[in-house]
Amino acid sequence: YKFKEELLQKNSNAENYYNFYNSNASSDSDFMLFQNVYIFVQKYIPKGAKVGTFIHSLLETLANKNFITTDKVLNEINLLQKLQSSGITLFKNINSVDDENYKNFVSWLKIICQTPLLSNNFTLPSLEEISKNQLSIRTEIEFILPVNEIKIDELTNIINSMDFIKHLPQNFPRESLKISKINGLLKGFIDLLICYENKYYVLDYKSNYIGDNFADYNATNYEKIILSHRYDVQAALYQLALHRLLKWRLPNYNPKQHLGGTLFYFLRGVNSFSLQNNNSINSGIYHIEANCESIIKMDNLFNSKKKK
Repeated sequence: YKFKEELLQKNSNAENYYNFYNSNASSDSDFMLFQNVYIFVQKYIPKGAKVGTFIHSLLETLANKNFITTDKVLNEINLLQKLQSSGITLFKNINSVDDENYKNFVSWLKIICQTPLLSNNFTLPSLEEISKNQLSIRTEIEFILPVNEIKIDELTNIINSMDFIKHLPQNFPRESLKISKINGLLKGFIDLLICYENKYYVLDYKSNYIGDNFADYNATNYEKIILSHRYDVQAALYQLALHRLLKWRLPNYNPKQHLGGTLFYFLRGVNSFSLQNNNSINSGIYHIEANCESIIKMDNLFNSKKKK
């Protein structure tokens, strides 16, 4: 009751969350999992780049284990030692696997790995099976895009026309880019390349802190974060890199058939509702669908010769 009261004081939508979970939880222990992970993620996981870097590295390690999070696998990857040596105060004070903070972190990790991405049967551990007879999933893919004095206005005009915004006004302000043109080699890394139902997606982990409550992690706020941090530019460059990779590697490649888009995975927004309600309550996933026309325009722009 104290937990519900605290939720309702800070979150106008919390009653919907609370009532949904309370009515669907199969046991008191399930509800305790929700309560513990809620408090742990929203109140105790520190903000900042250090946590983001650590989680990214950990998920890269788990990708090599097919995102399986059994105790055996977590022991194999030395999760306890990784936490203790992370340099993050909350984690380095964990003494054993019986520590409550260790258990809560593992619960959060399991939810991250088991959350449906686009449909109920499309989760991180299912990727190995999904990718059979397809271009294999890959992690931390480096890409390099040669650039010949592209005016930034030309690039942003194409990106702004991709029209992925659904929950904000189309004229919602975007953070301006601080350069006038780009030239040379543009280098980046893709967290995870995945394939589902013959479409290829870039998945990018985001550890942004958006608010103290799960309700703060919603599509409208994701769009605000995407535009203020210009993750839309990042998503577009990812799609250009993926487009060029598939042209090179995939027989009979067709952008409209094979490009799926970019999935931004806001890790602080995942919760155990998404495991029981097929994503209808926020799961941390924001999907920017591929705009093939704009991607081809970008490809042509990047291929254009330097003007004399």
